[in-house]
Amino acid sequence: MAIYVSAISFAGLTGPTLTVSGIVYDNKTGLGTVTTSSNHNYRTNNQIVFSGAGATVYNGNKLVTDVVGLTTFVANFGKSTTVPSVTGTIRTHNPGLVAQPGALSLYDENFGGRVLNVYENLTTQLVSAVANATTDELNILSLSNFDLKIGDYLRVDDEIMRIKTTVTGNPIKVFRGLFGTQAKSHISGSVVIRITVSPLELRRPSITRASGHTFEYLGFGPGNYSTALPSKQSGEPDAVDQLNAQKLNTVGGVNVFTGMNDRGDFFIGNKRISSSTGKEEVFDTPVPSITGEDITALGTNIPVDILETTNQTVKNTMIVEGGPASNLLSQFDGPVLFNEKVTSTSEKGLEAQHIFIQGDANVSRKYTVGISTPTSAGTQGDVVWKSSPVEGGNWGWVYTSDNAWYPFANISIDANSNTYIFDKVGIATTSPGDCSLKVGSGTSLFCVDSNGVGIGTTANTSAKLNVQGTIVATAFTGDGSGLTNLQNDSLWNGVTGVGTGIYPASNLNVGVGTENPSGTYTLELGTAGTGKTDLYVANKAQFIGTARFDDDVNITGKLAATNFDINSSSSNITVGILTATSVNVGSGGTILTTTANGVGINSISPTTELDVNGRARVQTVYSLTQTLTSSSGVVTVDLARGQVFNLTTTENITQFTLVGVRANAAQSFTIKITQDSTPRDVGIATFKTAGGTDIPVLFPGGGLLPTVSVSAGATDIYSFMTFDGGQSLFGVVGGQNFS
Repeated sequence: MAIYVSAISFAGLTGPTLTVSGIVYDNKTGLGTVTTSSNHNYRTNNQIVFSGAGATVYNGNKLVTDVVGLTTFVANFGKSTTVPSVTGTIRTHNPGLVAQPGALSLYDENFGGRVLNVYENLTTQLVSAVANATTDELNILSLSNFDLKIGDYLRVDDEIMRIKTTVTGNPIKVFRGLFGTQAKSHISGSVVIRITVSPLELRRPSITRASGHTFEYLGFGPGNYSTALPSKQSGEPDAVDQLNAQKLNTVGGVNVFTGMNDRGDFFIGNKRISSSTGKEEVFDTPVPSITGEDITALGTNIPVDILETTNQTVKNTMIVEGGPASNLLSQFDGPVLFNEKVTSTSEKGLEAQHIFIQGDANVSRKYTVGISTPTSAGTQGDVVWKSSPVEGGNWGWVYTSDNAWYPFANISIDANSNTYIFDKVGIATTSPGDCSLKVGSGTSLFCVDSNGVGIGTTANTSAKLNVQGTIVATAFTGDGSGLTNLQNDSLWNGVTGVGTGIYPASNLNVGVGTENPSGTYTLELGTAGTGKTDLYVANKAQFIGTARFDDDVNITGKLAATNFDINSSSSNITVGILTATSVNVGSGGTILTTTANGVGINSISPTTELDVNGRARVQTVYSLTQTLTSSSGVVTVDLARGQVFNLTTTENITQFTLVGVRANAAQSFTIKITQDSTPRDVGIATFKTAGGTDIPVLFPGGGLLPTVSVSAGATDIYSFMTFDGGQSLFGVVGGQNFS
């Protein structure tokens, strides 16, 4: 099994790795051979040495540390103070049957690390990838050069396969994932080797059984009843020597016997029972121990007793010494019940995964340690302490009656005083609500929140202190300028009427913004000439008497009045937009009148949008052209929309329906008819009302009906007039076949 590389390069000397590029066969601890004409030395603690062509490279540790890709891996060659320069070809080989690291599992035999296989002198490559773990076909490079046969075992990467059909050419059929290896995909160029799988036969070991033997003075000579007595020996044989004289075990069989030695000790297989104490000792048997405990560290002369019983009752006491150093664990794999107090005098305390305490409750409560807020449900009263509590935080969580985990036990932020941080605090209340600090409820409520302080209520955004009720104080400091809604202002002189409002004593006049009110007015605001706004009313103001304004009146909002009278022929009203239900100009509205029907000029009852009762002088007028369309050969002409119409034919026109005509009125309209790319017939004299009544159409020339131009793109113009509200029409031809 070899790794063939085309070149090797050292990636610096600051670390223990170098990068080798080429074809990677396996990542085993390896031997390497330098094939180059130059002499190079690369040495670390005499573990790696190569010099010149044919020199051997060996690292007692794992050589290849990482397989980067199919042709690149990283090898561990140690460190050096000199920079080597290696060229030529390096071939690296497995060292053979040596101990290698790597864990074995049920689904991974680890052929890339721990497990070794027997190479059968054939190495090649895949010429195409194996896309998945289910395909049973391989395409092998230069297949005709190898004598592969049905039944041969192949290894690709860490997977072992077996050829299942006669090999005649690519692709070859194989069984996948043999001997516990995992079937998986393989990239093109992966190395394929043939391996030898030797047959293995399992046999039942031999068993020698005997009973009733007597062993006398064992260890003082050849076998039982030694010819040399103990008094003629230089030393006393130990327990191991005596046991070796009784029986001999090899890997090919098992000895099972019963017997008694010269001291009366009774032997049953691998168990010895002392004749004087009745103590049982076990030898040459695997000793069960607790995970992580090394029982052999006690030494080989320490006896081990193994007693296996289904049930055991100890009437008095039981002492477990825990070995000579009192450090051997006693293991209980099932529940243990103590009906009396359990006492531990060890300074190491008690250690448990969880603690359950029942007390007087029907169900025990669980006490344990956690990292974060528990997410699984518990029993009401369960407690989880934090594994890493911090100052200013809480000690743990408790499961409450509303089936949720809540934090409890605040921790001080000062190691020398009781200084705590709370998100919210409620005193004499069931819930702090929106208050950071809440005391009591109702009219005795005291609340501190993000807006301020509330007494008798919560605080609000307009005041830092909101008091609902009476404030009693022996004194106030300050000028009181920030106090509002006072029953009495102590800064006023001669003020009376506490509890009924603020008013001056003896009905004196009041000046605000002036030190010398004239005495003419009960309340005088401001001083003339200052230009200040002396009265600012944020909300509504009401004047129940006459209000006099000697200067301009500026209204930015709406002016509403039940009566409006401007009694001056020279006064004007200028507005941007005037909205009114009706407007009358002139006596009785004889000049201009507006109603829901429209605007009347010299008419108090307009009948349409603009009703002029008299002559009108207009310099120029124009009409908006309306577009007509047909549906099933019918065109609707609505005179309420306009008087000039465009019609482009898309089908034969068999009827014009006239709507929107004013009753008993004279109206005229014009229709321009344009033929599209396909000429259509148009019944120019087929007018009807909306109810389907025919409207007679009269043309000049003794009633000669015009013929509409029937050619692609032709345009005709026809004008019509009614003098009786649409009961009859008079038509004229404005022009035909315009092009």
